[in-house]
Amino acid sequence: MTKTYSMEEMMPHRGEAVLIDKVLERSKKTCLCVAQVADGHPYEEDGQVAALVGLELIAQSVAACVGADDLDEAKEPGRGFIASVPRFELLAEHLPKDVPLHIRVTCEWDDPPAGHFSGTVEGPDGLLVKGEVTVIRAPEDMQFPS
Repeated sequence: MTKTYSMEEMMPHRGEAVLIDKVLERSKKTCLCVAQVADGHPYEEDGQVAALVGLELIAQSVAACVGADDLDEAKEPGRGFIASVPRFELLAEHLPKDVPLHIRVTCEWDDPPAGHFSGTVEGPDGLLVKGEVTVIRAPEDMQFPS
C-alpha cells in the first residue's frame, strides 16, 4: 500500500502557493494529482485562470510525487527548479472552474540531480494542457530566504 502525506510534507510550497489539492495515485514512475480552480484562485485575472497555470500544476505534481518518494525513503524532500520546458501545448485558453482537474506526470528519465517528466492536465471535457519539464534538484546545502 502506498503511504499518503500532506502537501506540506511533500513539497516546499505553502499557503496560496499550493495549487495541488491531493495526490490520488503514485508509483515510482507515474503520479496522478487533483486540483480545483475556484473563485479567488491566486492566479485569477478577470474571473478566469489562464491555461498556462497548467505548467505550474505539472511542476507541483512532480514536486509532490518526488517529495513523497523521498519521504518513503526517510529523506527530507528537497527543493527543485524547472530547468527547461522543451515541449508545452495549451489546448484551452483557460482552466475550468469548480471542477476537478487531473494532473498526470510520468518520469521519462532520472539522472540526479536532474529528471525529465511528461505531464498532462485534464478536465471533465478533455485534455487542457500537455508538456514536458526538466527539473533540477537544488543542492541540500543551498540557502533559501525564509
